[in-house]
Amino acid sequence: MSYESIDTSVQDADPVLLFQFTRAGTTWRYCALPVAFTALGETWLSAVVSLSDSLKQSGDISKNDVNVTLPISNAMAAAFIAYAPDAVTSLTIFRTYYSNPTVGRAAWKGRVLSSSVAIATVTLNCESVFTSARRMGLRQVYSRKCRHVLYGPGCNVNRALHAVAVTVNNVTANKVTCDVLYATYTGGSIKAADGTLRRIIGQAGYVLTLMRPVPSLIQQFADNPGGFASTLYPGCDKSTATCRDVFHALGNHGGFAGINGVNPMDGVTNAF
Repeated sequence: MSYESIDTSVQDADPVLLFQFTRAGTTWRYCALPVAFTALGETWLSAVVSLSDSLKQSGDISKNDVNVTLPISNAMAAAFIAYAPDAVTSLTIFRTYYSNPTVGRAAWKGRVLSSSVAIATVTLNCESVFTSARRMGLRQVYSRKCRHVLYGPGCNVNRALHAVAVTVNNVTANKVTCDVLYATYTGGSIKAADGTLRRIIGQAGYVLTLMRPVPSLIQQFADNPGGFASTLYPGCDKSTATCRDVFHALGNHGGFAGINGVNPMDGVTNAF
C-alpha cells in the first residue's frame, strides 16, 4: 500500500514517528518502540522519546514548535545536561507506518533552541525551520565603532595570521590561566584541541574569563595537569586605532568616525 492509502485509512493506519538528530556530522536515530525498527532504509534505535504535543501546522509559526523529552541517560541528550553543545543540533521527525516502513514523509524539521533538565529527563525545545526562514536579517549599524564581526565577512582579517601560541597552566570552569600574555585578549577567543572556539569576555593578569566553560579544555587540563599548549586570538575594541595598528585593516573598518552625534531621525529640523 502507498503512504497516501495507509494515511487515509482508519482501519489500516498504524503510524510511527521517527526522530533523527544531527550535530556536527553525527546522527542519532530513535523510535518510540520497544525494539529497534528498520524504516526508510535506516535502523532506528528504541528509546523512551516523546512529544509534549502532537505535530501541527498553523499560520503562526511560533506555535509550530515541539518539545521532545528523552531520558537523561540518552547519549544525544546528555550533551545538554550542563551546557548546550557548541554545534547546532537539528531535528527531523519522520512519519511512517509499522505495516509498511518503506514509505514515509518528513513531518517536521527544525533545530534545538533550548533545553531543560529534570530529575531523570531532558526536554528539548525545538523551533521550526520556517522560523529562521521568515526572520528579518540584521541591518548594518551606523556607528563610530566598527560594525563587522572580528575575523568575519567585511572585517576580512585572517585569523590564522594573528594566532598566538600560549601554555595553559590551569583551567577551572570558565577561568583559564596562561603562562604569559603579551596583549589584551578581551573580545578575542581561545581554541581548544577539538577546534572549539570560545569567546574571552574578561582578563585579569594571566587569567582569562571565557563566556562559558569548554569541556574539552577542562578534559585537556585533567590529562595534562602540568600544562598544555593552546592558541589565543586577540580581540578588537572596534576602534579605528586598533584596526589600523593591530590588525592593519583600516580599509575594511566598518565604522563612521565622523558622526557628529546628532540623530537625523529625531525630528529636529535645525540640527545641521
